Amino acid sequence: TKAGIGNAHWVPLIVLIAIVVMRSWIQVGLLTYIPFYYIDHLKGDALQAGTLVSTFLVGGAVGTLAGAPLADRWGYKRYLVLSMLLSSLITPLFFVTEGFLLFAVLGVLGMILISTFSVTIVMAQHLMPHGLGVASGLMAGFAIGTGGICATLLGVIADRFGVPAALQSIMALPVIGLVLALGLRYPER
Repeated sequence: TKAGIGNAHWVPLIVLIAIVVMRSWIQVGLLTYIPFYYIDHLKGDALQAGTLVSTFLVGGAVGTLAGAPLADRWGYKRYLVLSMLLSSLITPLFFVTEGFLLFAVLGVLGMILISTFSVTIVMAQHLMPHGLGVASGLMAGFAIGTGGICATLLGVIADRFGVPAALQSIMALPVIGLVLALGLRYPER
């Protein structure tokens, strides 16, 4: 309803949308450019590149299941900040690991990064309690879609400076997400 949407906490909701855009941008960027990087730059096997992407996604699925109960226990904002902090610390490890350790890094990164998927939807619903459908749509549709569109900018970087530069530029995104999460005014229950 119009009254429900009017009662939303708009500034925190916009910050939360920006955080989800960062998360989605990281996720889509990694899924898009890991195979190119692994095959073309590192001269790795195409099958193993696909396995790396699958490892990241399986980690994300596990994280989604584990993240919600942890956020319920620790607090949504605290969990979101922790996720962005750990993602900021783990993302650079992609460039300095290889073999089994590379798979472990991507699995853990997927688990930590994507674990906030349902958490951010619930947070948006709390910020817009009388517009639950709109809040869910903003998180699952608009913010994630916008993050995917932003991944196009990585394509521009890859065309101009190479795939390694595109992947390295992703390292700034969880830091931006962390700063936004730290500044998020969210009423913990």
